Amino acid sequence: MALSFLLWAPLFFALLGALLGRRMAPKVALFGSAVTLGMAIYYIADFDTGKAGLQHVTDTVWIAALGIHYKLGVDGLNLFLLTLTTLLWCVATLYAYFRSWDRPQLFFFFMVLHLWGQYFMAGWRQGRAATWMIGVVIFGISVLTAFTGYLSQQNFASQFIAINAKDAMNGAGIGAFFNVLNFGQMYGLHVMLLPIGVTILVVIHIVLVRTRGVVKPIDPTVLAGLIGSLRLSRDAAERPSAAVVAWPNAAESHFSLRWRASSLWAPI
Repeated sequence: MALSFLLWAPLFFALLGALLGRRMAPKVALFGSAVTLGMAIYYIADFDTGKAGLQHVTDTVWIAALGIHYKLGVDGLNLFLLTLTTLLWCVATLYAYFRSWDRPQLFFFFMVLHLWGQYFMAGWRQGRAATWMIGVVIFGISVLTAFTGYLSQQNFASQFIAINAKDAMNGAGIGAFFNVLNFGQMYGLHVMLLPIGVTILVVIHIVLVRTRGVVKPIDPTVLAGLIGSLRLSRDAAERPSAAVVAWPNAAESHFSLRWRASSLWAPI
């Protein structure tokens, strides 16, 4: 089987989906990605590991006067990259086929809701600091992934955002490493590196949650101690004389409640 089939199959199925209309386009895209993945698996099975050089070579003279050839081939390294590309395309197409595109903001809404919930529950208690910090890093990388996706759209809005963000990146001192005007860099980060990083961290996060469990709810007496401390501080600010009179009677209980409240931060 010539490599040209694998090279031009995505373009063929893209044009076919465009011609068949919006209703059939997702099915055609899913079928095309599965076909290209099957081709890649065929090249893996037919690859001779004991043979040096390129295999499945296609060499056709294109422009003889200029010595230009249409030449394709595969070796051990680019066979792995070829298989990885077709696999990721198939997985992404399968995900997009079953996903509803009406409300993409729900992803970040529930992520922020989960982050806030764990923050107010003090989810870093009882030896779960690593779980909490990994979750915060996942949220940050997700925001960066969304930002690079904005820059990868190549429309007027993305160009406007990139031009203004370039000054911010230069001001932060990272403009040379994170060039928002470089489409190739932003697209590569968006579709390859950042999703891989998020996936690895999510797996680690889930494993930590499963091994260490979910943090227990905060003791109501601890919350009462915090509220009591706030009220006593407010009374001391509003009525200093009354607070001085009431302090000897409340000192012991207030100290006990504040000591119990401090246990929220100790065992991390």
